[in-house]
Parts: sequence; C-alpha cells; structure tokens
Amino acid sequence: MQAVTITQISAPEFETLLENTVRKVLNANKLNSNLDSDSEDIGDIEFAHKITGKSISTLYRLSSTGGLPCSKRGNKLYFSRKKLLQWISEGEKPTVEDLVNRTNEHILKSA
Repeated sequence: MQAVTITQISAPEFETLLENTVRKVLNANKLNSNLDSDSEDIGDIEFAHKITGKSISTLYRLSSTGGLPCSKRGNKLYFSRKKLLQWISEGEKPTVEDLVNRTNEHILKSA
C-alpha cells in the first residue's frame, strides 16, 4: 500500500493532475476494448450484419441455402469473424491485370 501525502496544490496543477489521470483511464479502457474486440470471434446475426454489411434477411437466406458459413445450435445462428471475412474475400472479382496474367500463364503452359 502506498503512503498518501496531502498537500495544497494550485487549480492549474489540479487540472493537470486530473487530465493526466483521466487520460490514463481512457487509454487503459481503449486497450481493453481492443483486446475484447479481437477476442470477439463468434457472434450472432447482428454480428454478421456488422461485418458483411448485408441485410439480416439476406444473411438468413444465404445461411439457409448454404451460401454463407455459419453454425446452428437450436434456433440460433452463429458466425465466425474469420470465416465471414474469408467468405467476403473469396467473392473478390479479378482485376483486368489478374485476367491478363492468367491468360498469359495459360498460353505459356500450352505452348
């Protein structure tokens, strides 16, 4: 336990002390919330909505047809952040440069 010393301080010194204390608390909370968001790997339909930007009805439809990776327990759907991000990246369309490179590779292999 630390010893506490009581002394008189000026108003500006008190404001500085208070500001520094608040900054420390806010920074500690910010670090904790970043850790929490990293550990939030599984979520419900709202979680999937925030990650994908798709409407809830679209997410339900994609889930029921097997078009969207999810797990189901009882009546509740669960989504993995990692799998949703992978699903999004798999839907990426190739650029013209990608198509040209693939064509050139195919021509070289065929020759």
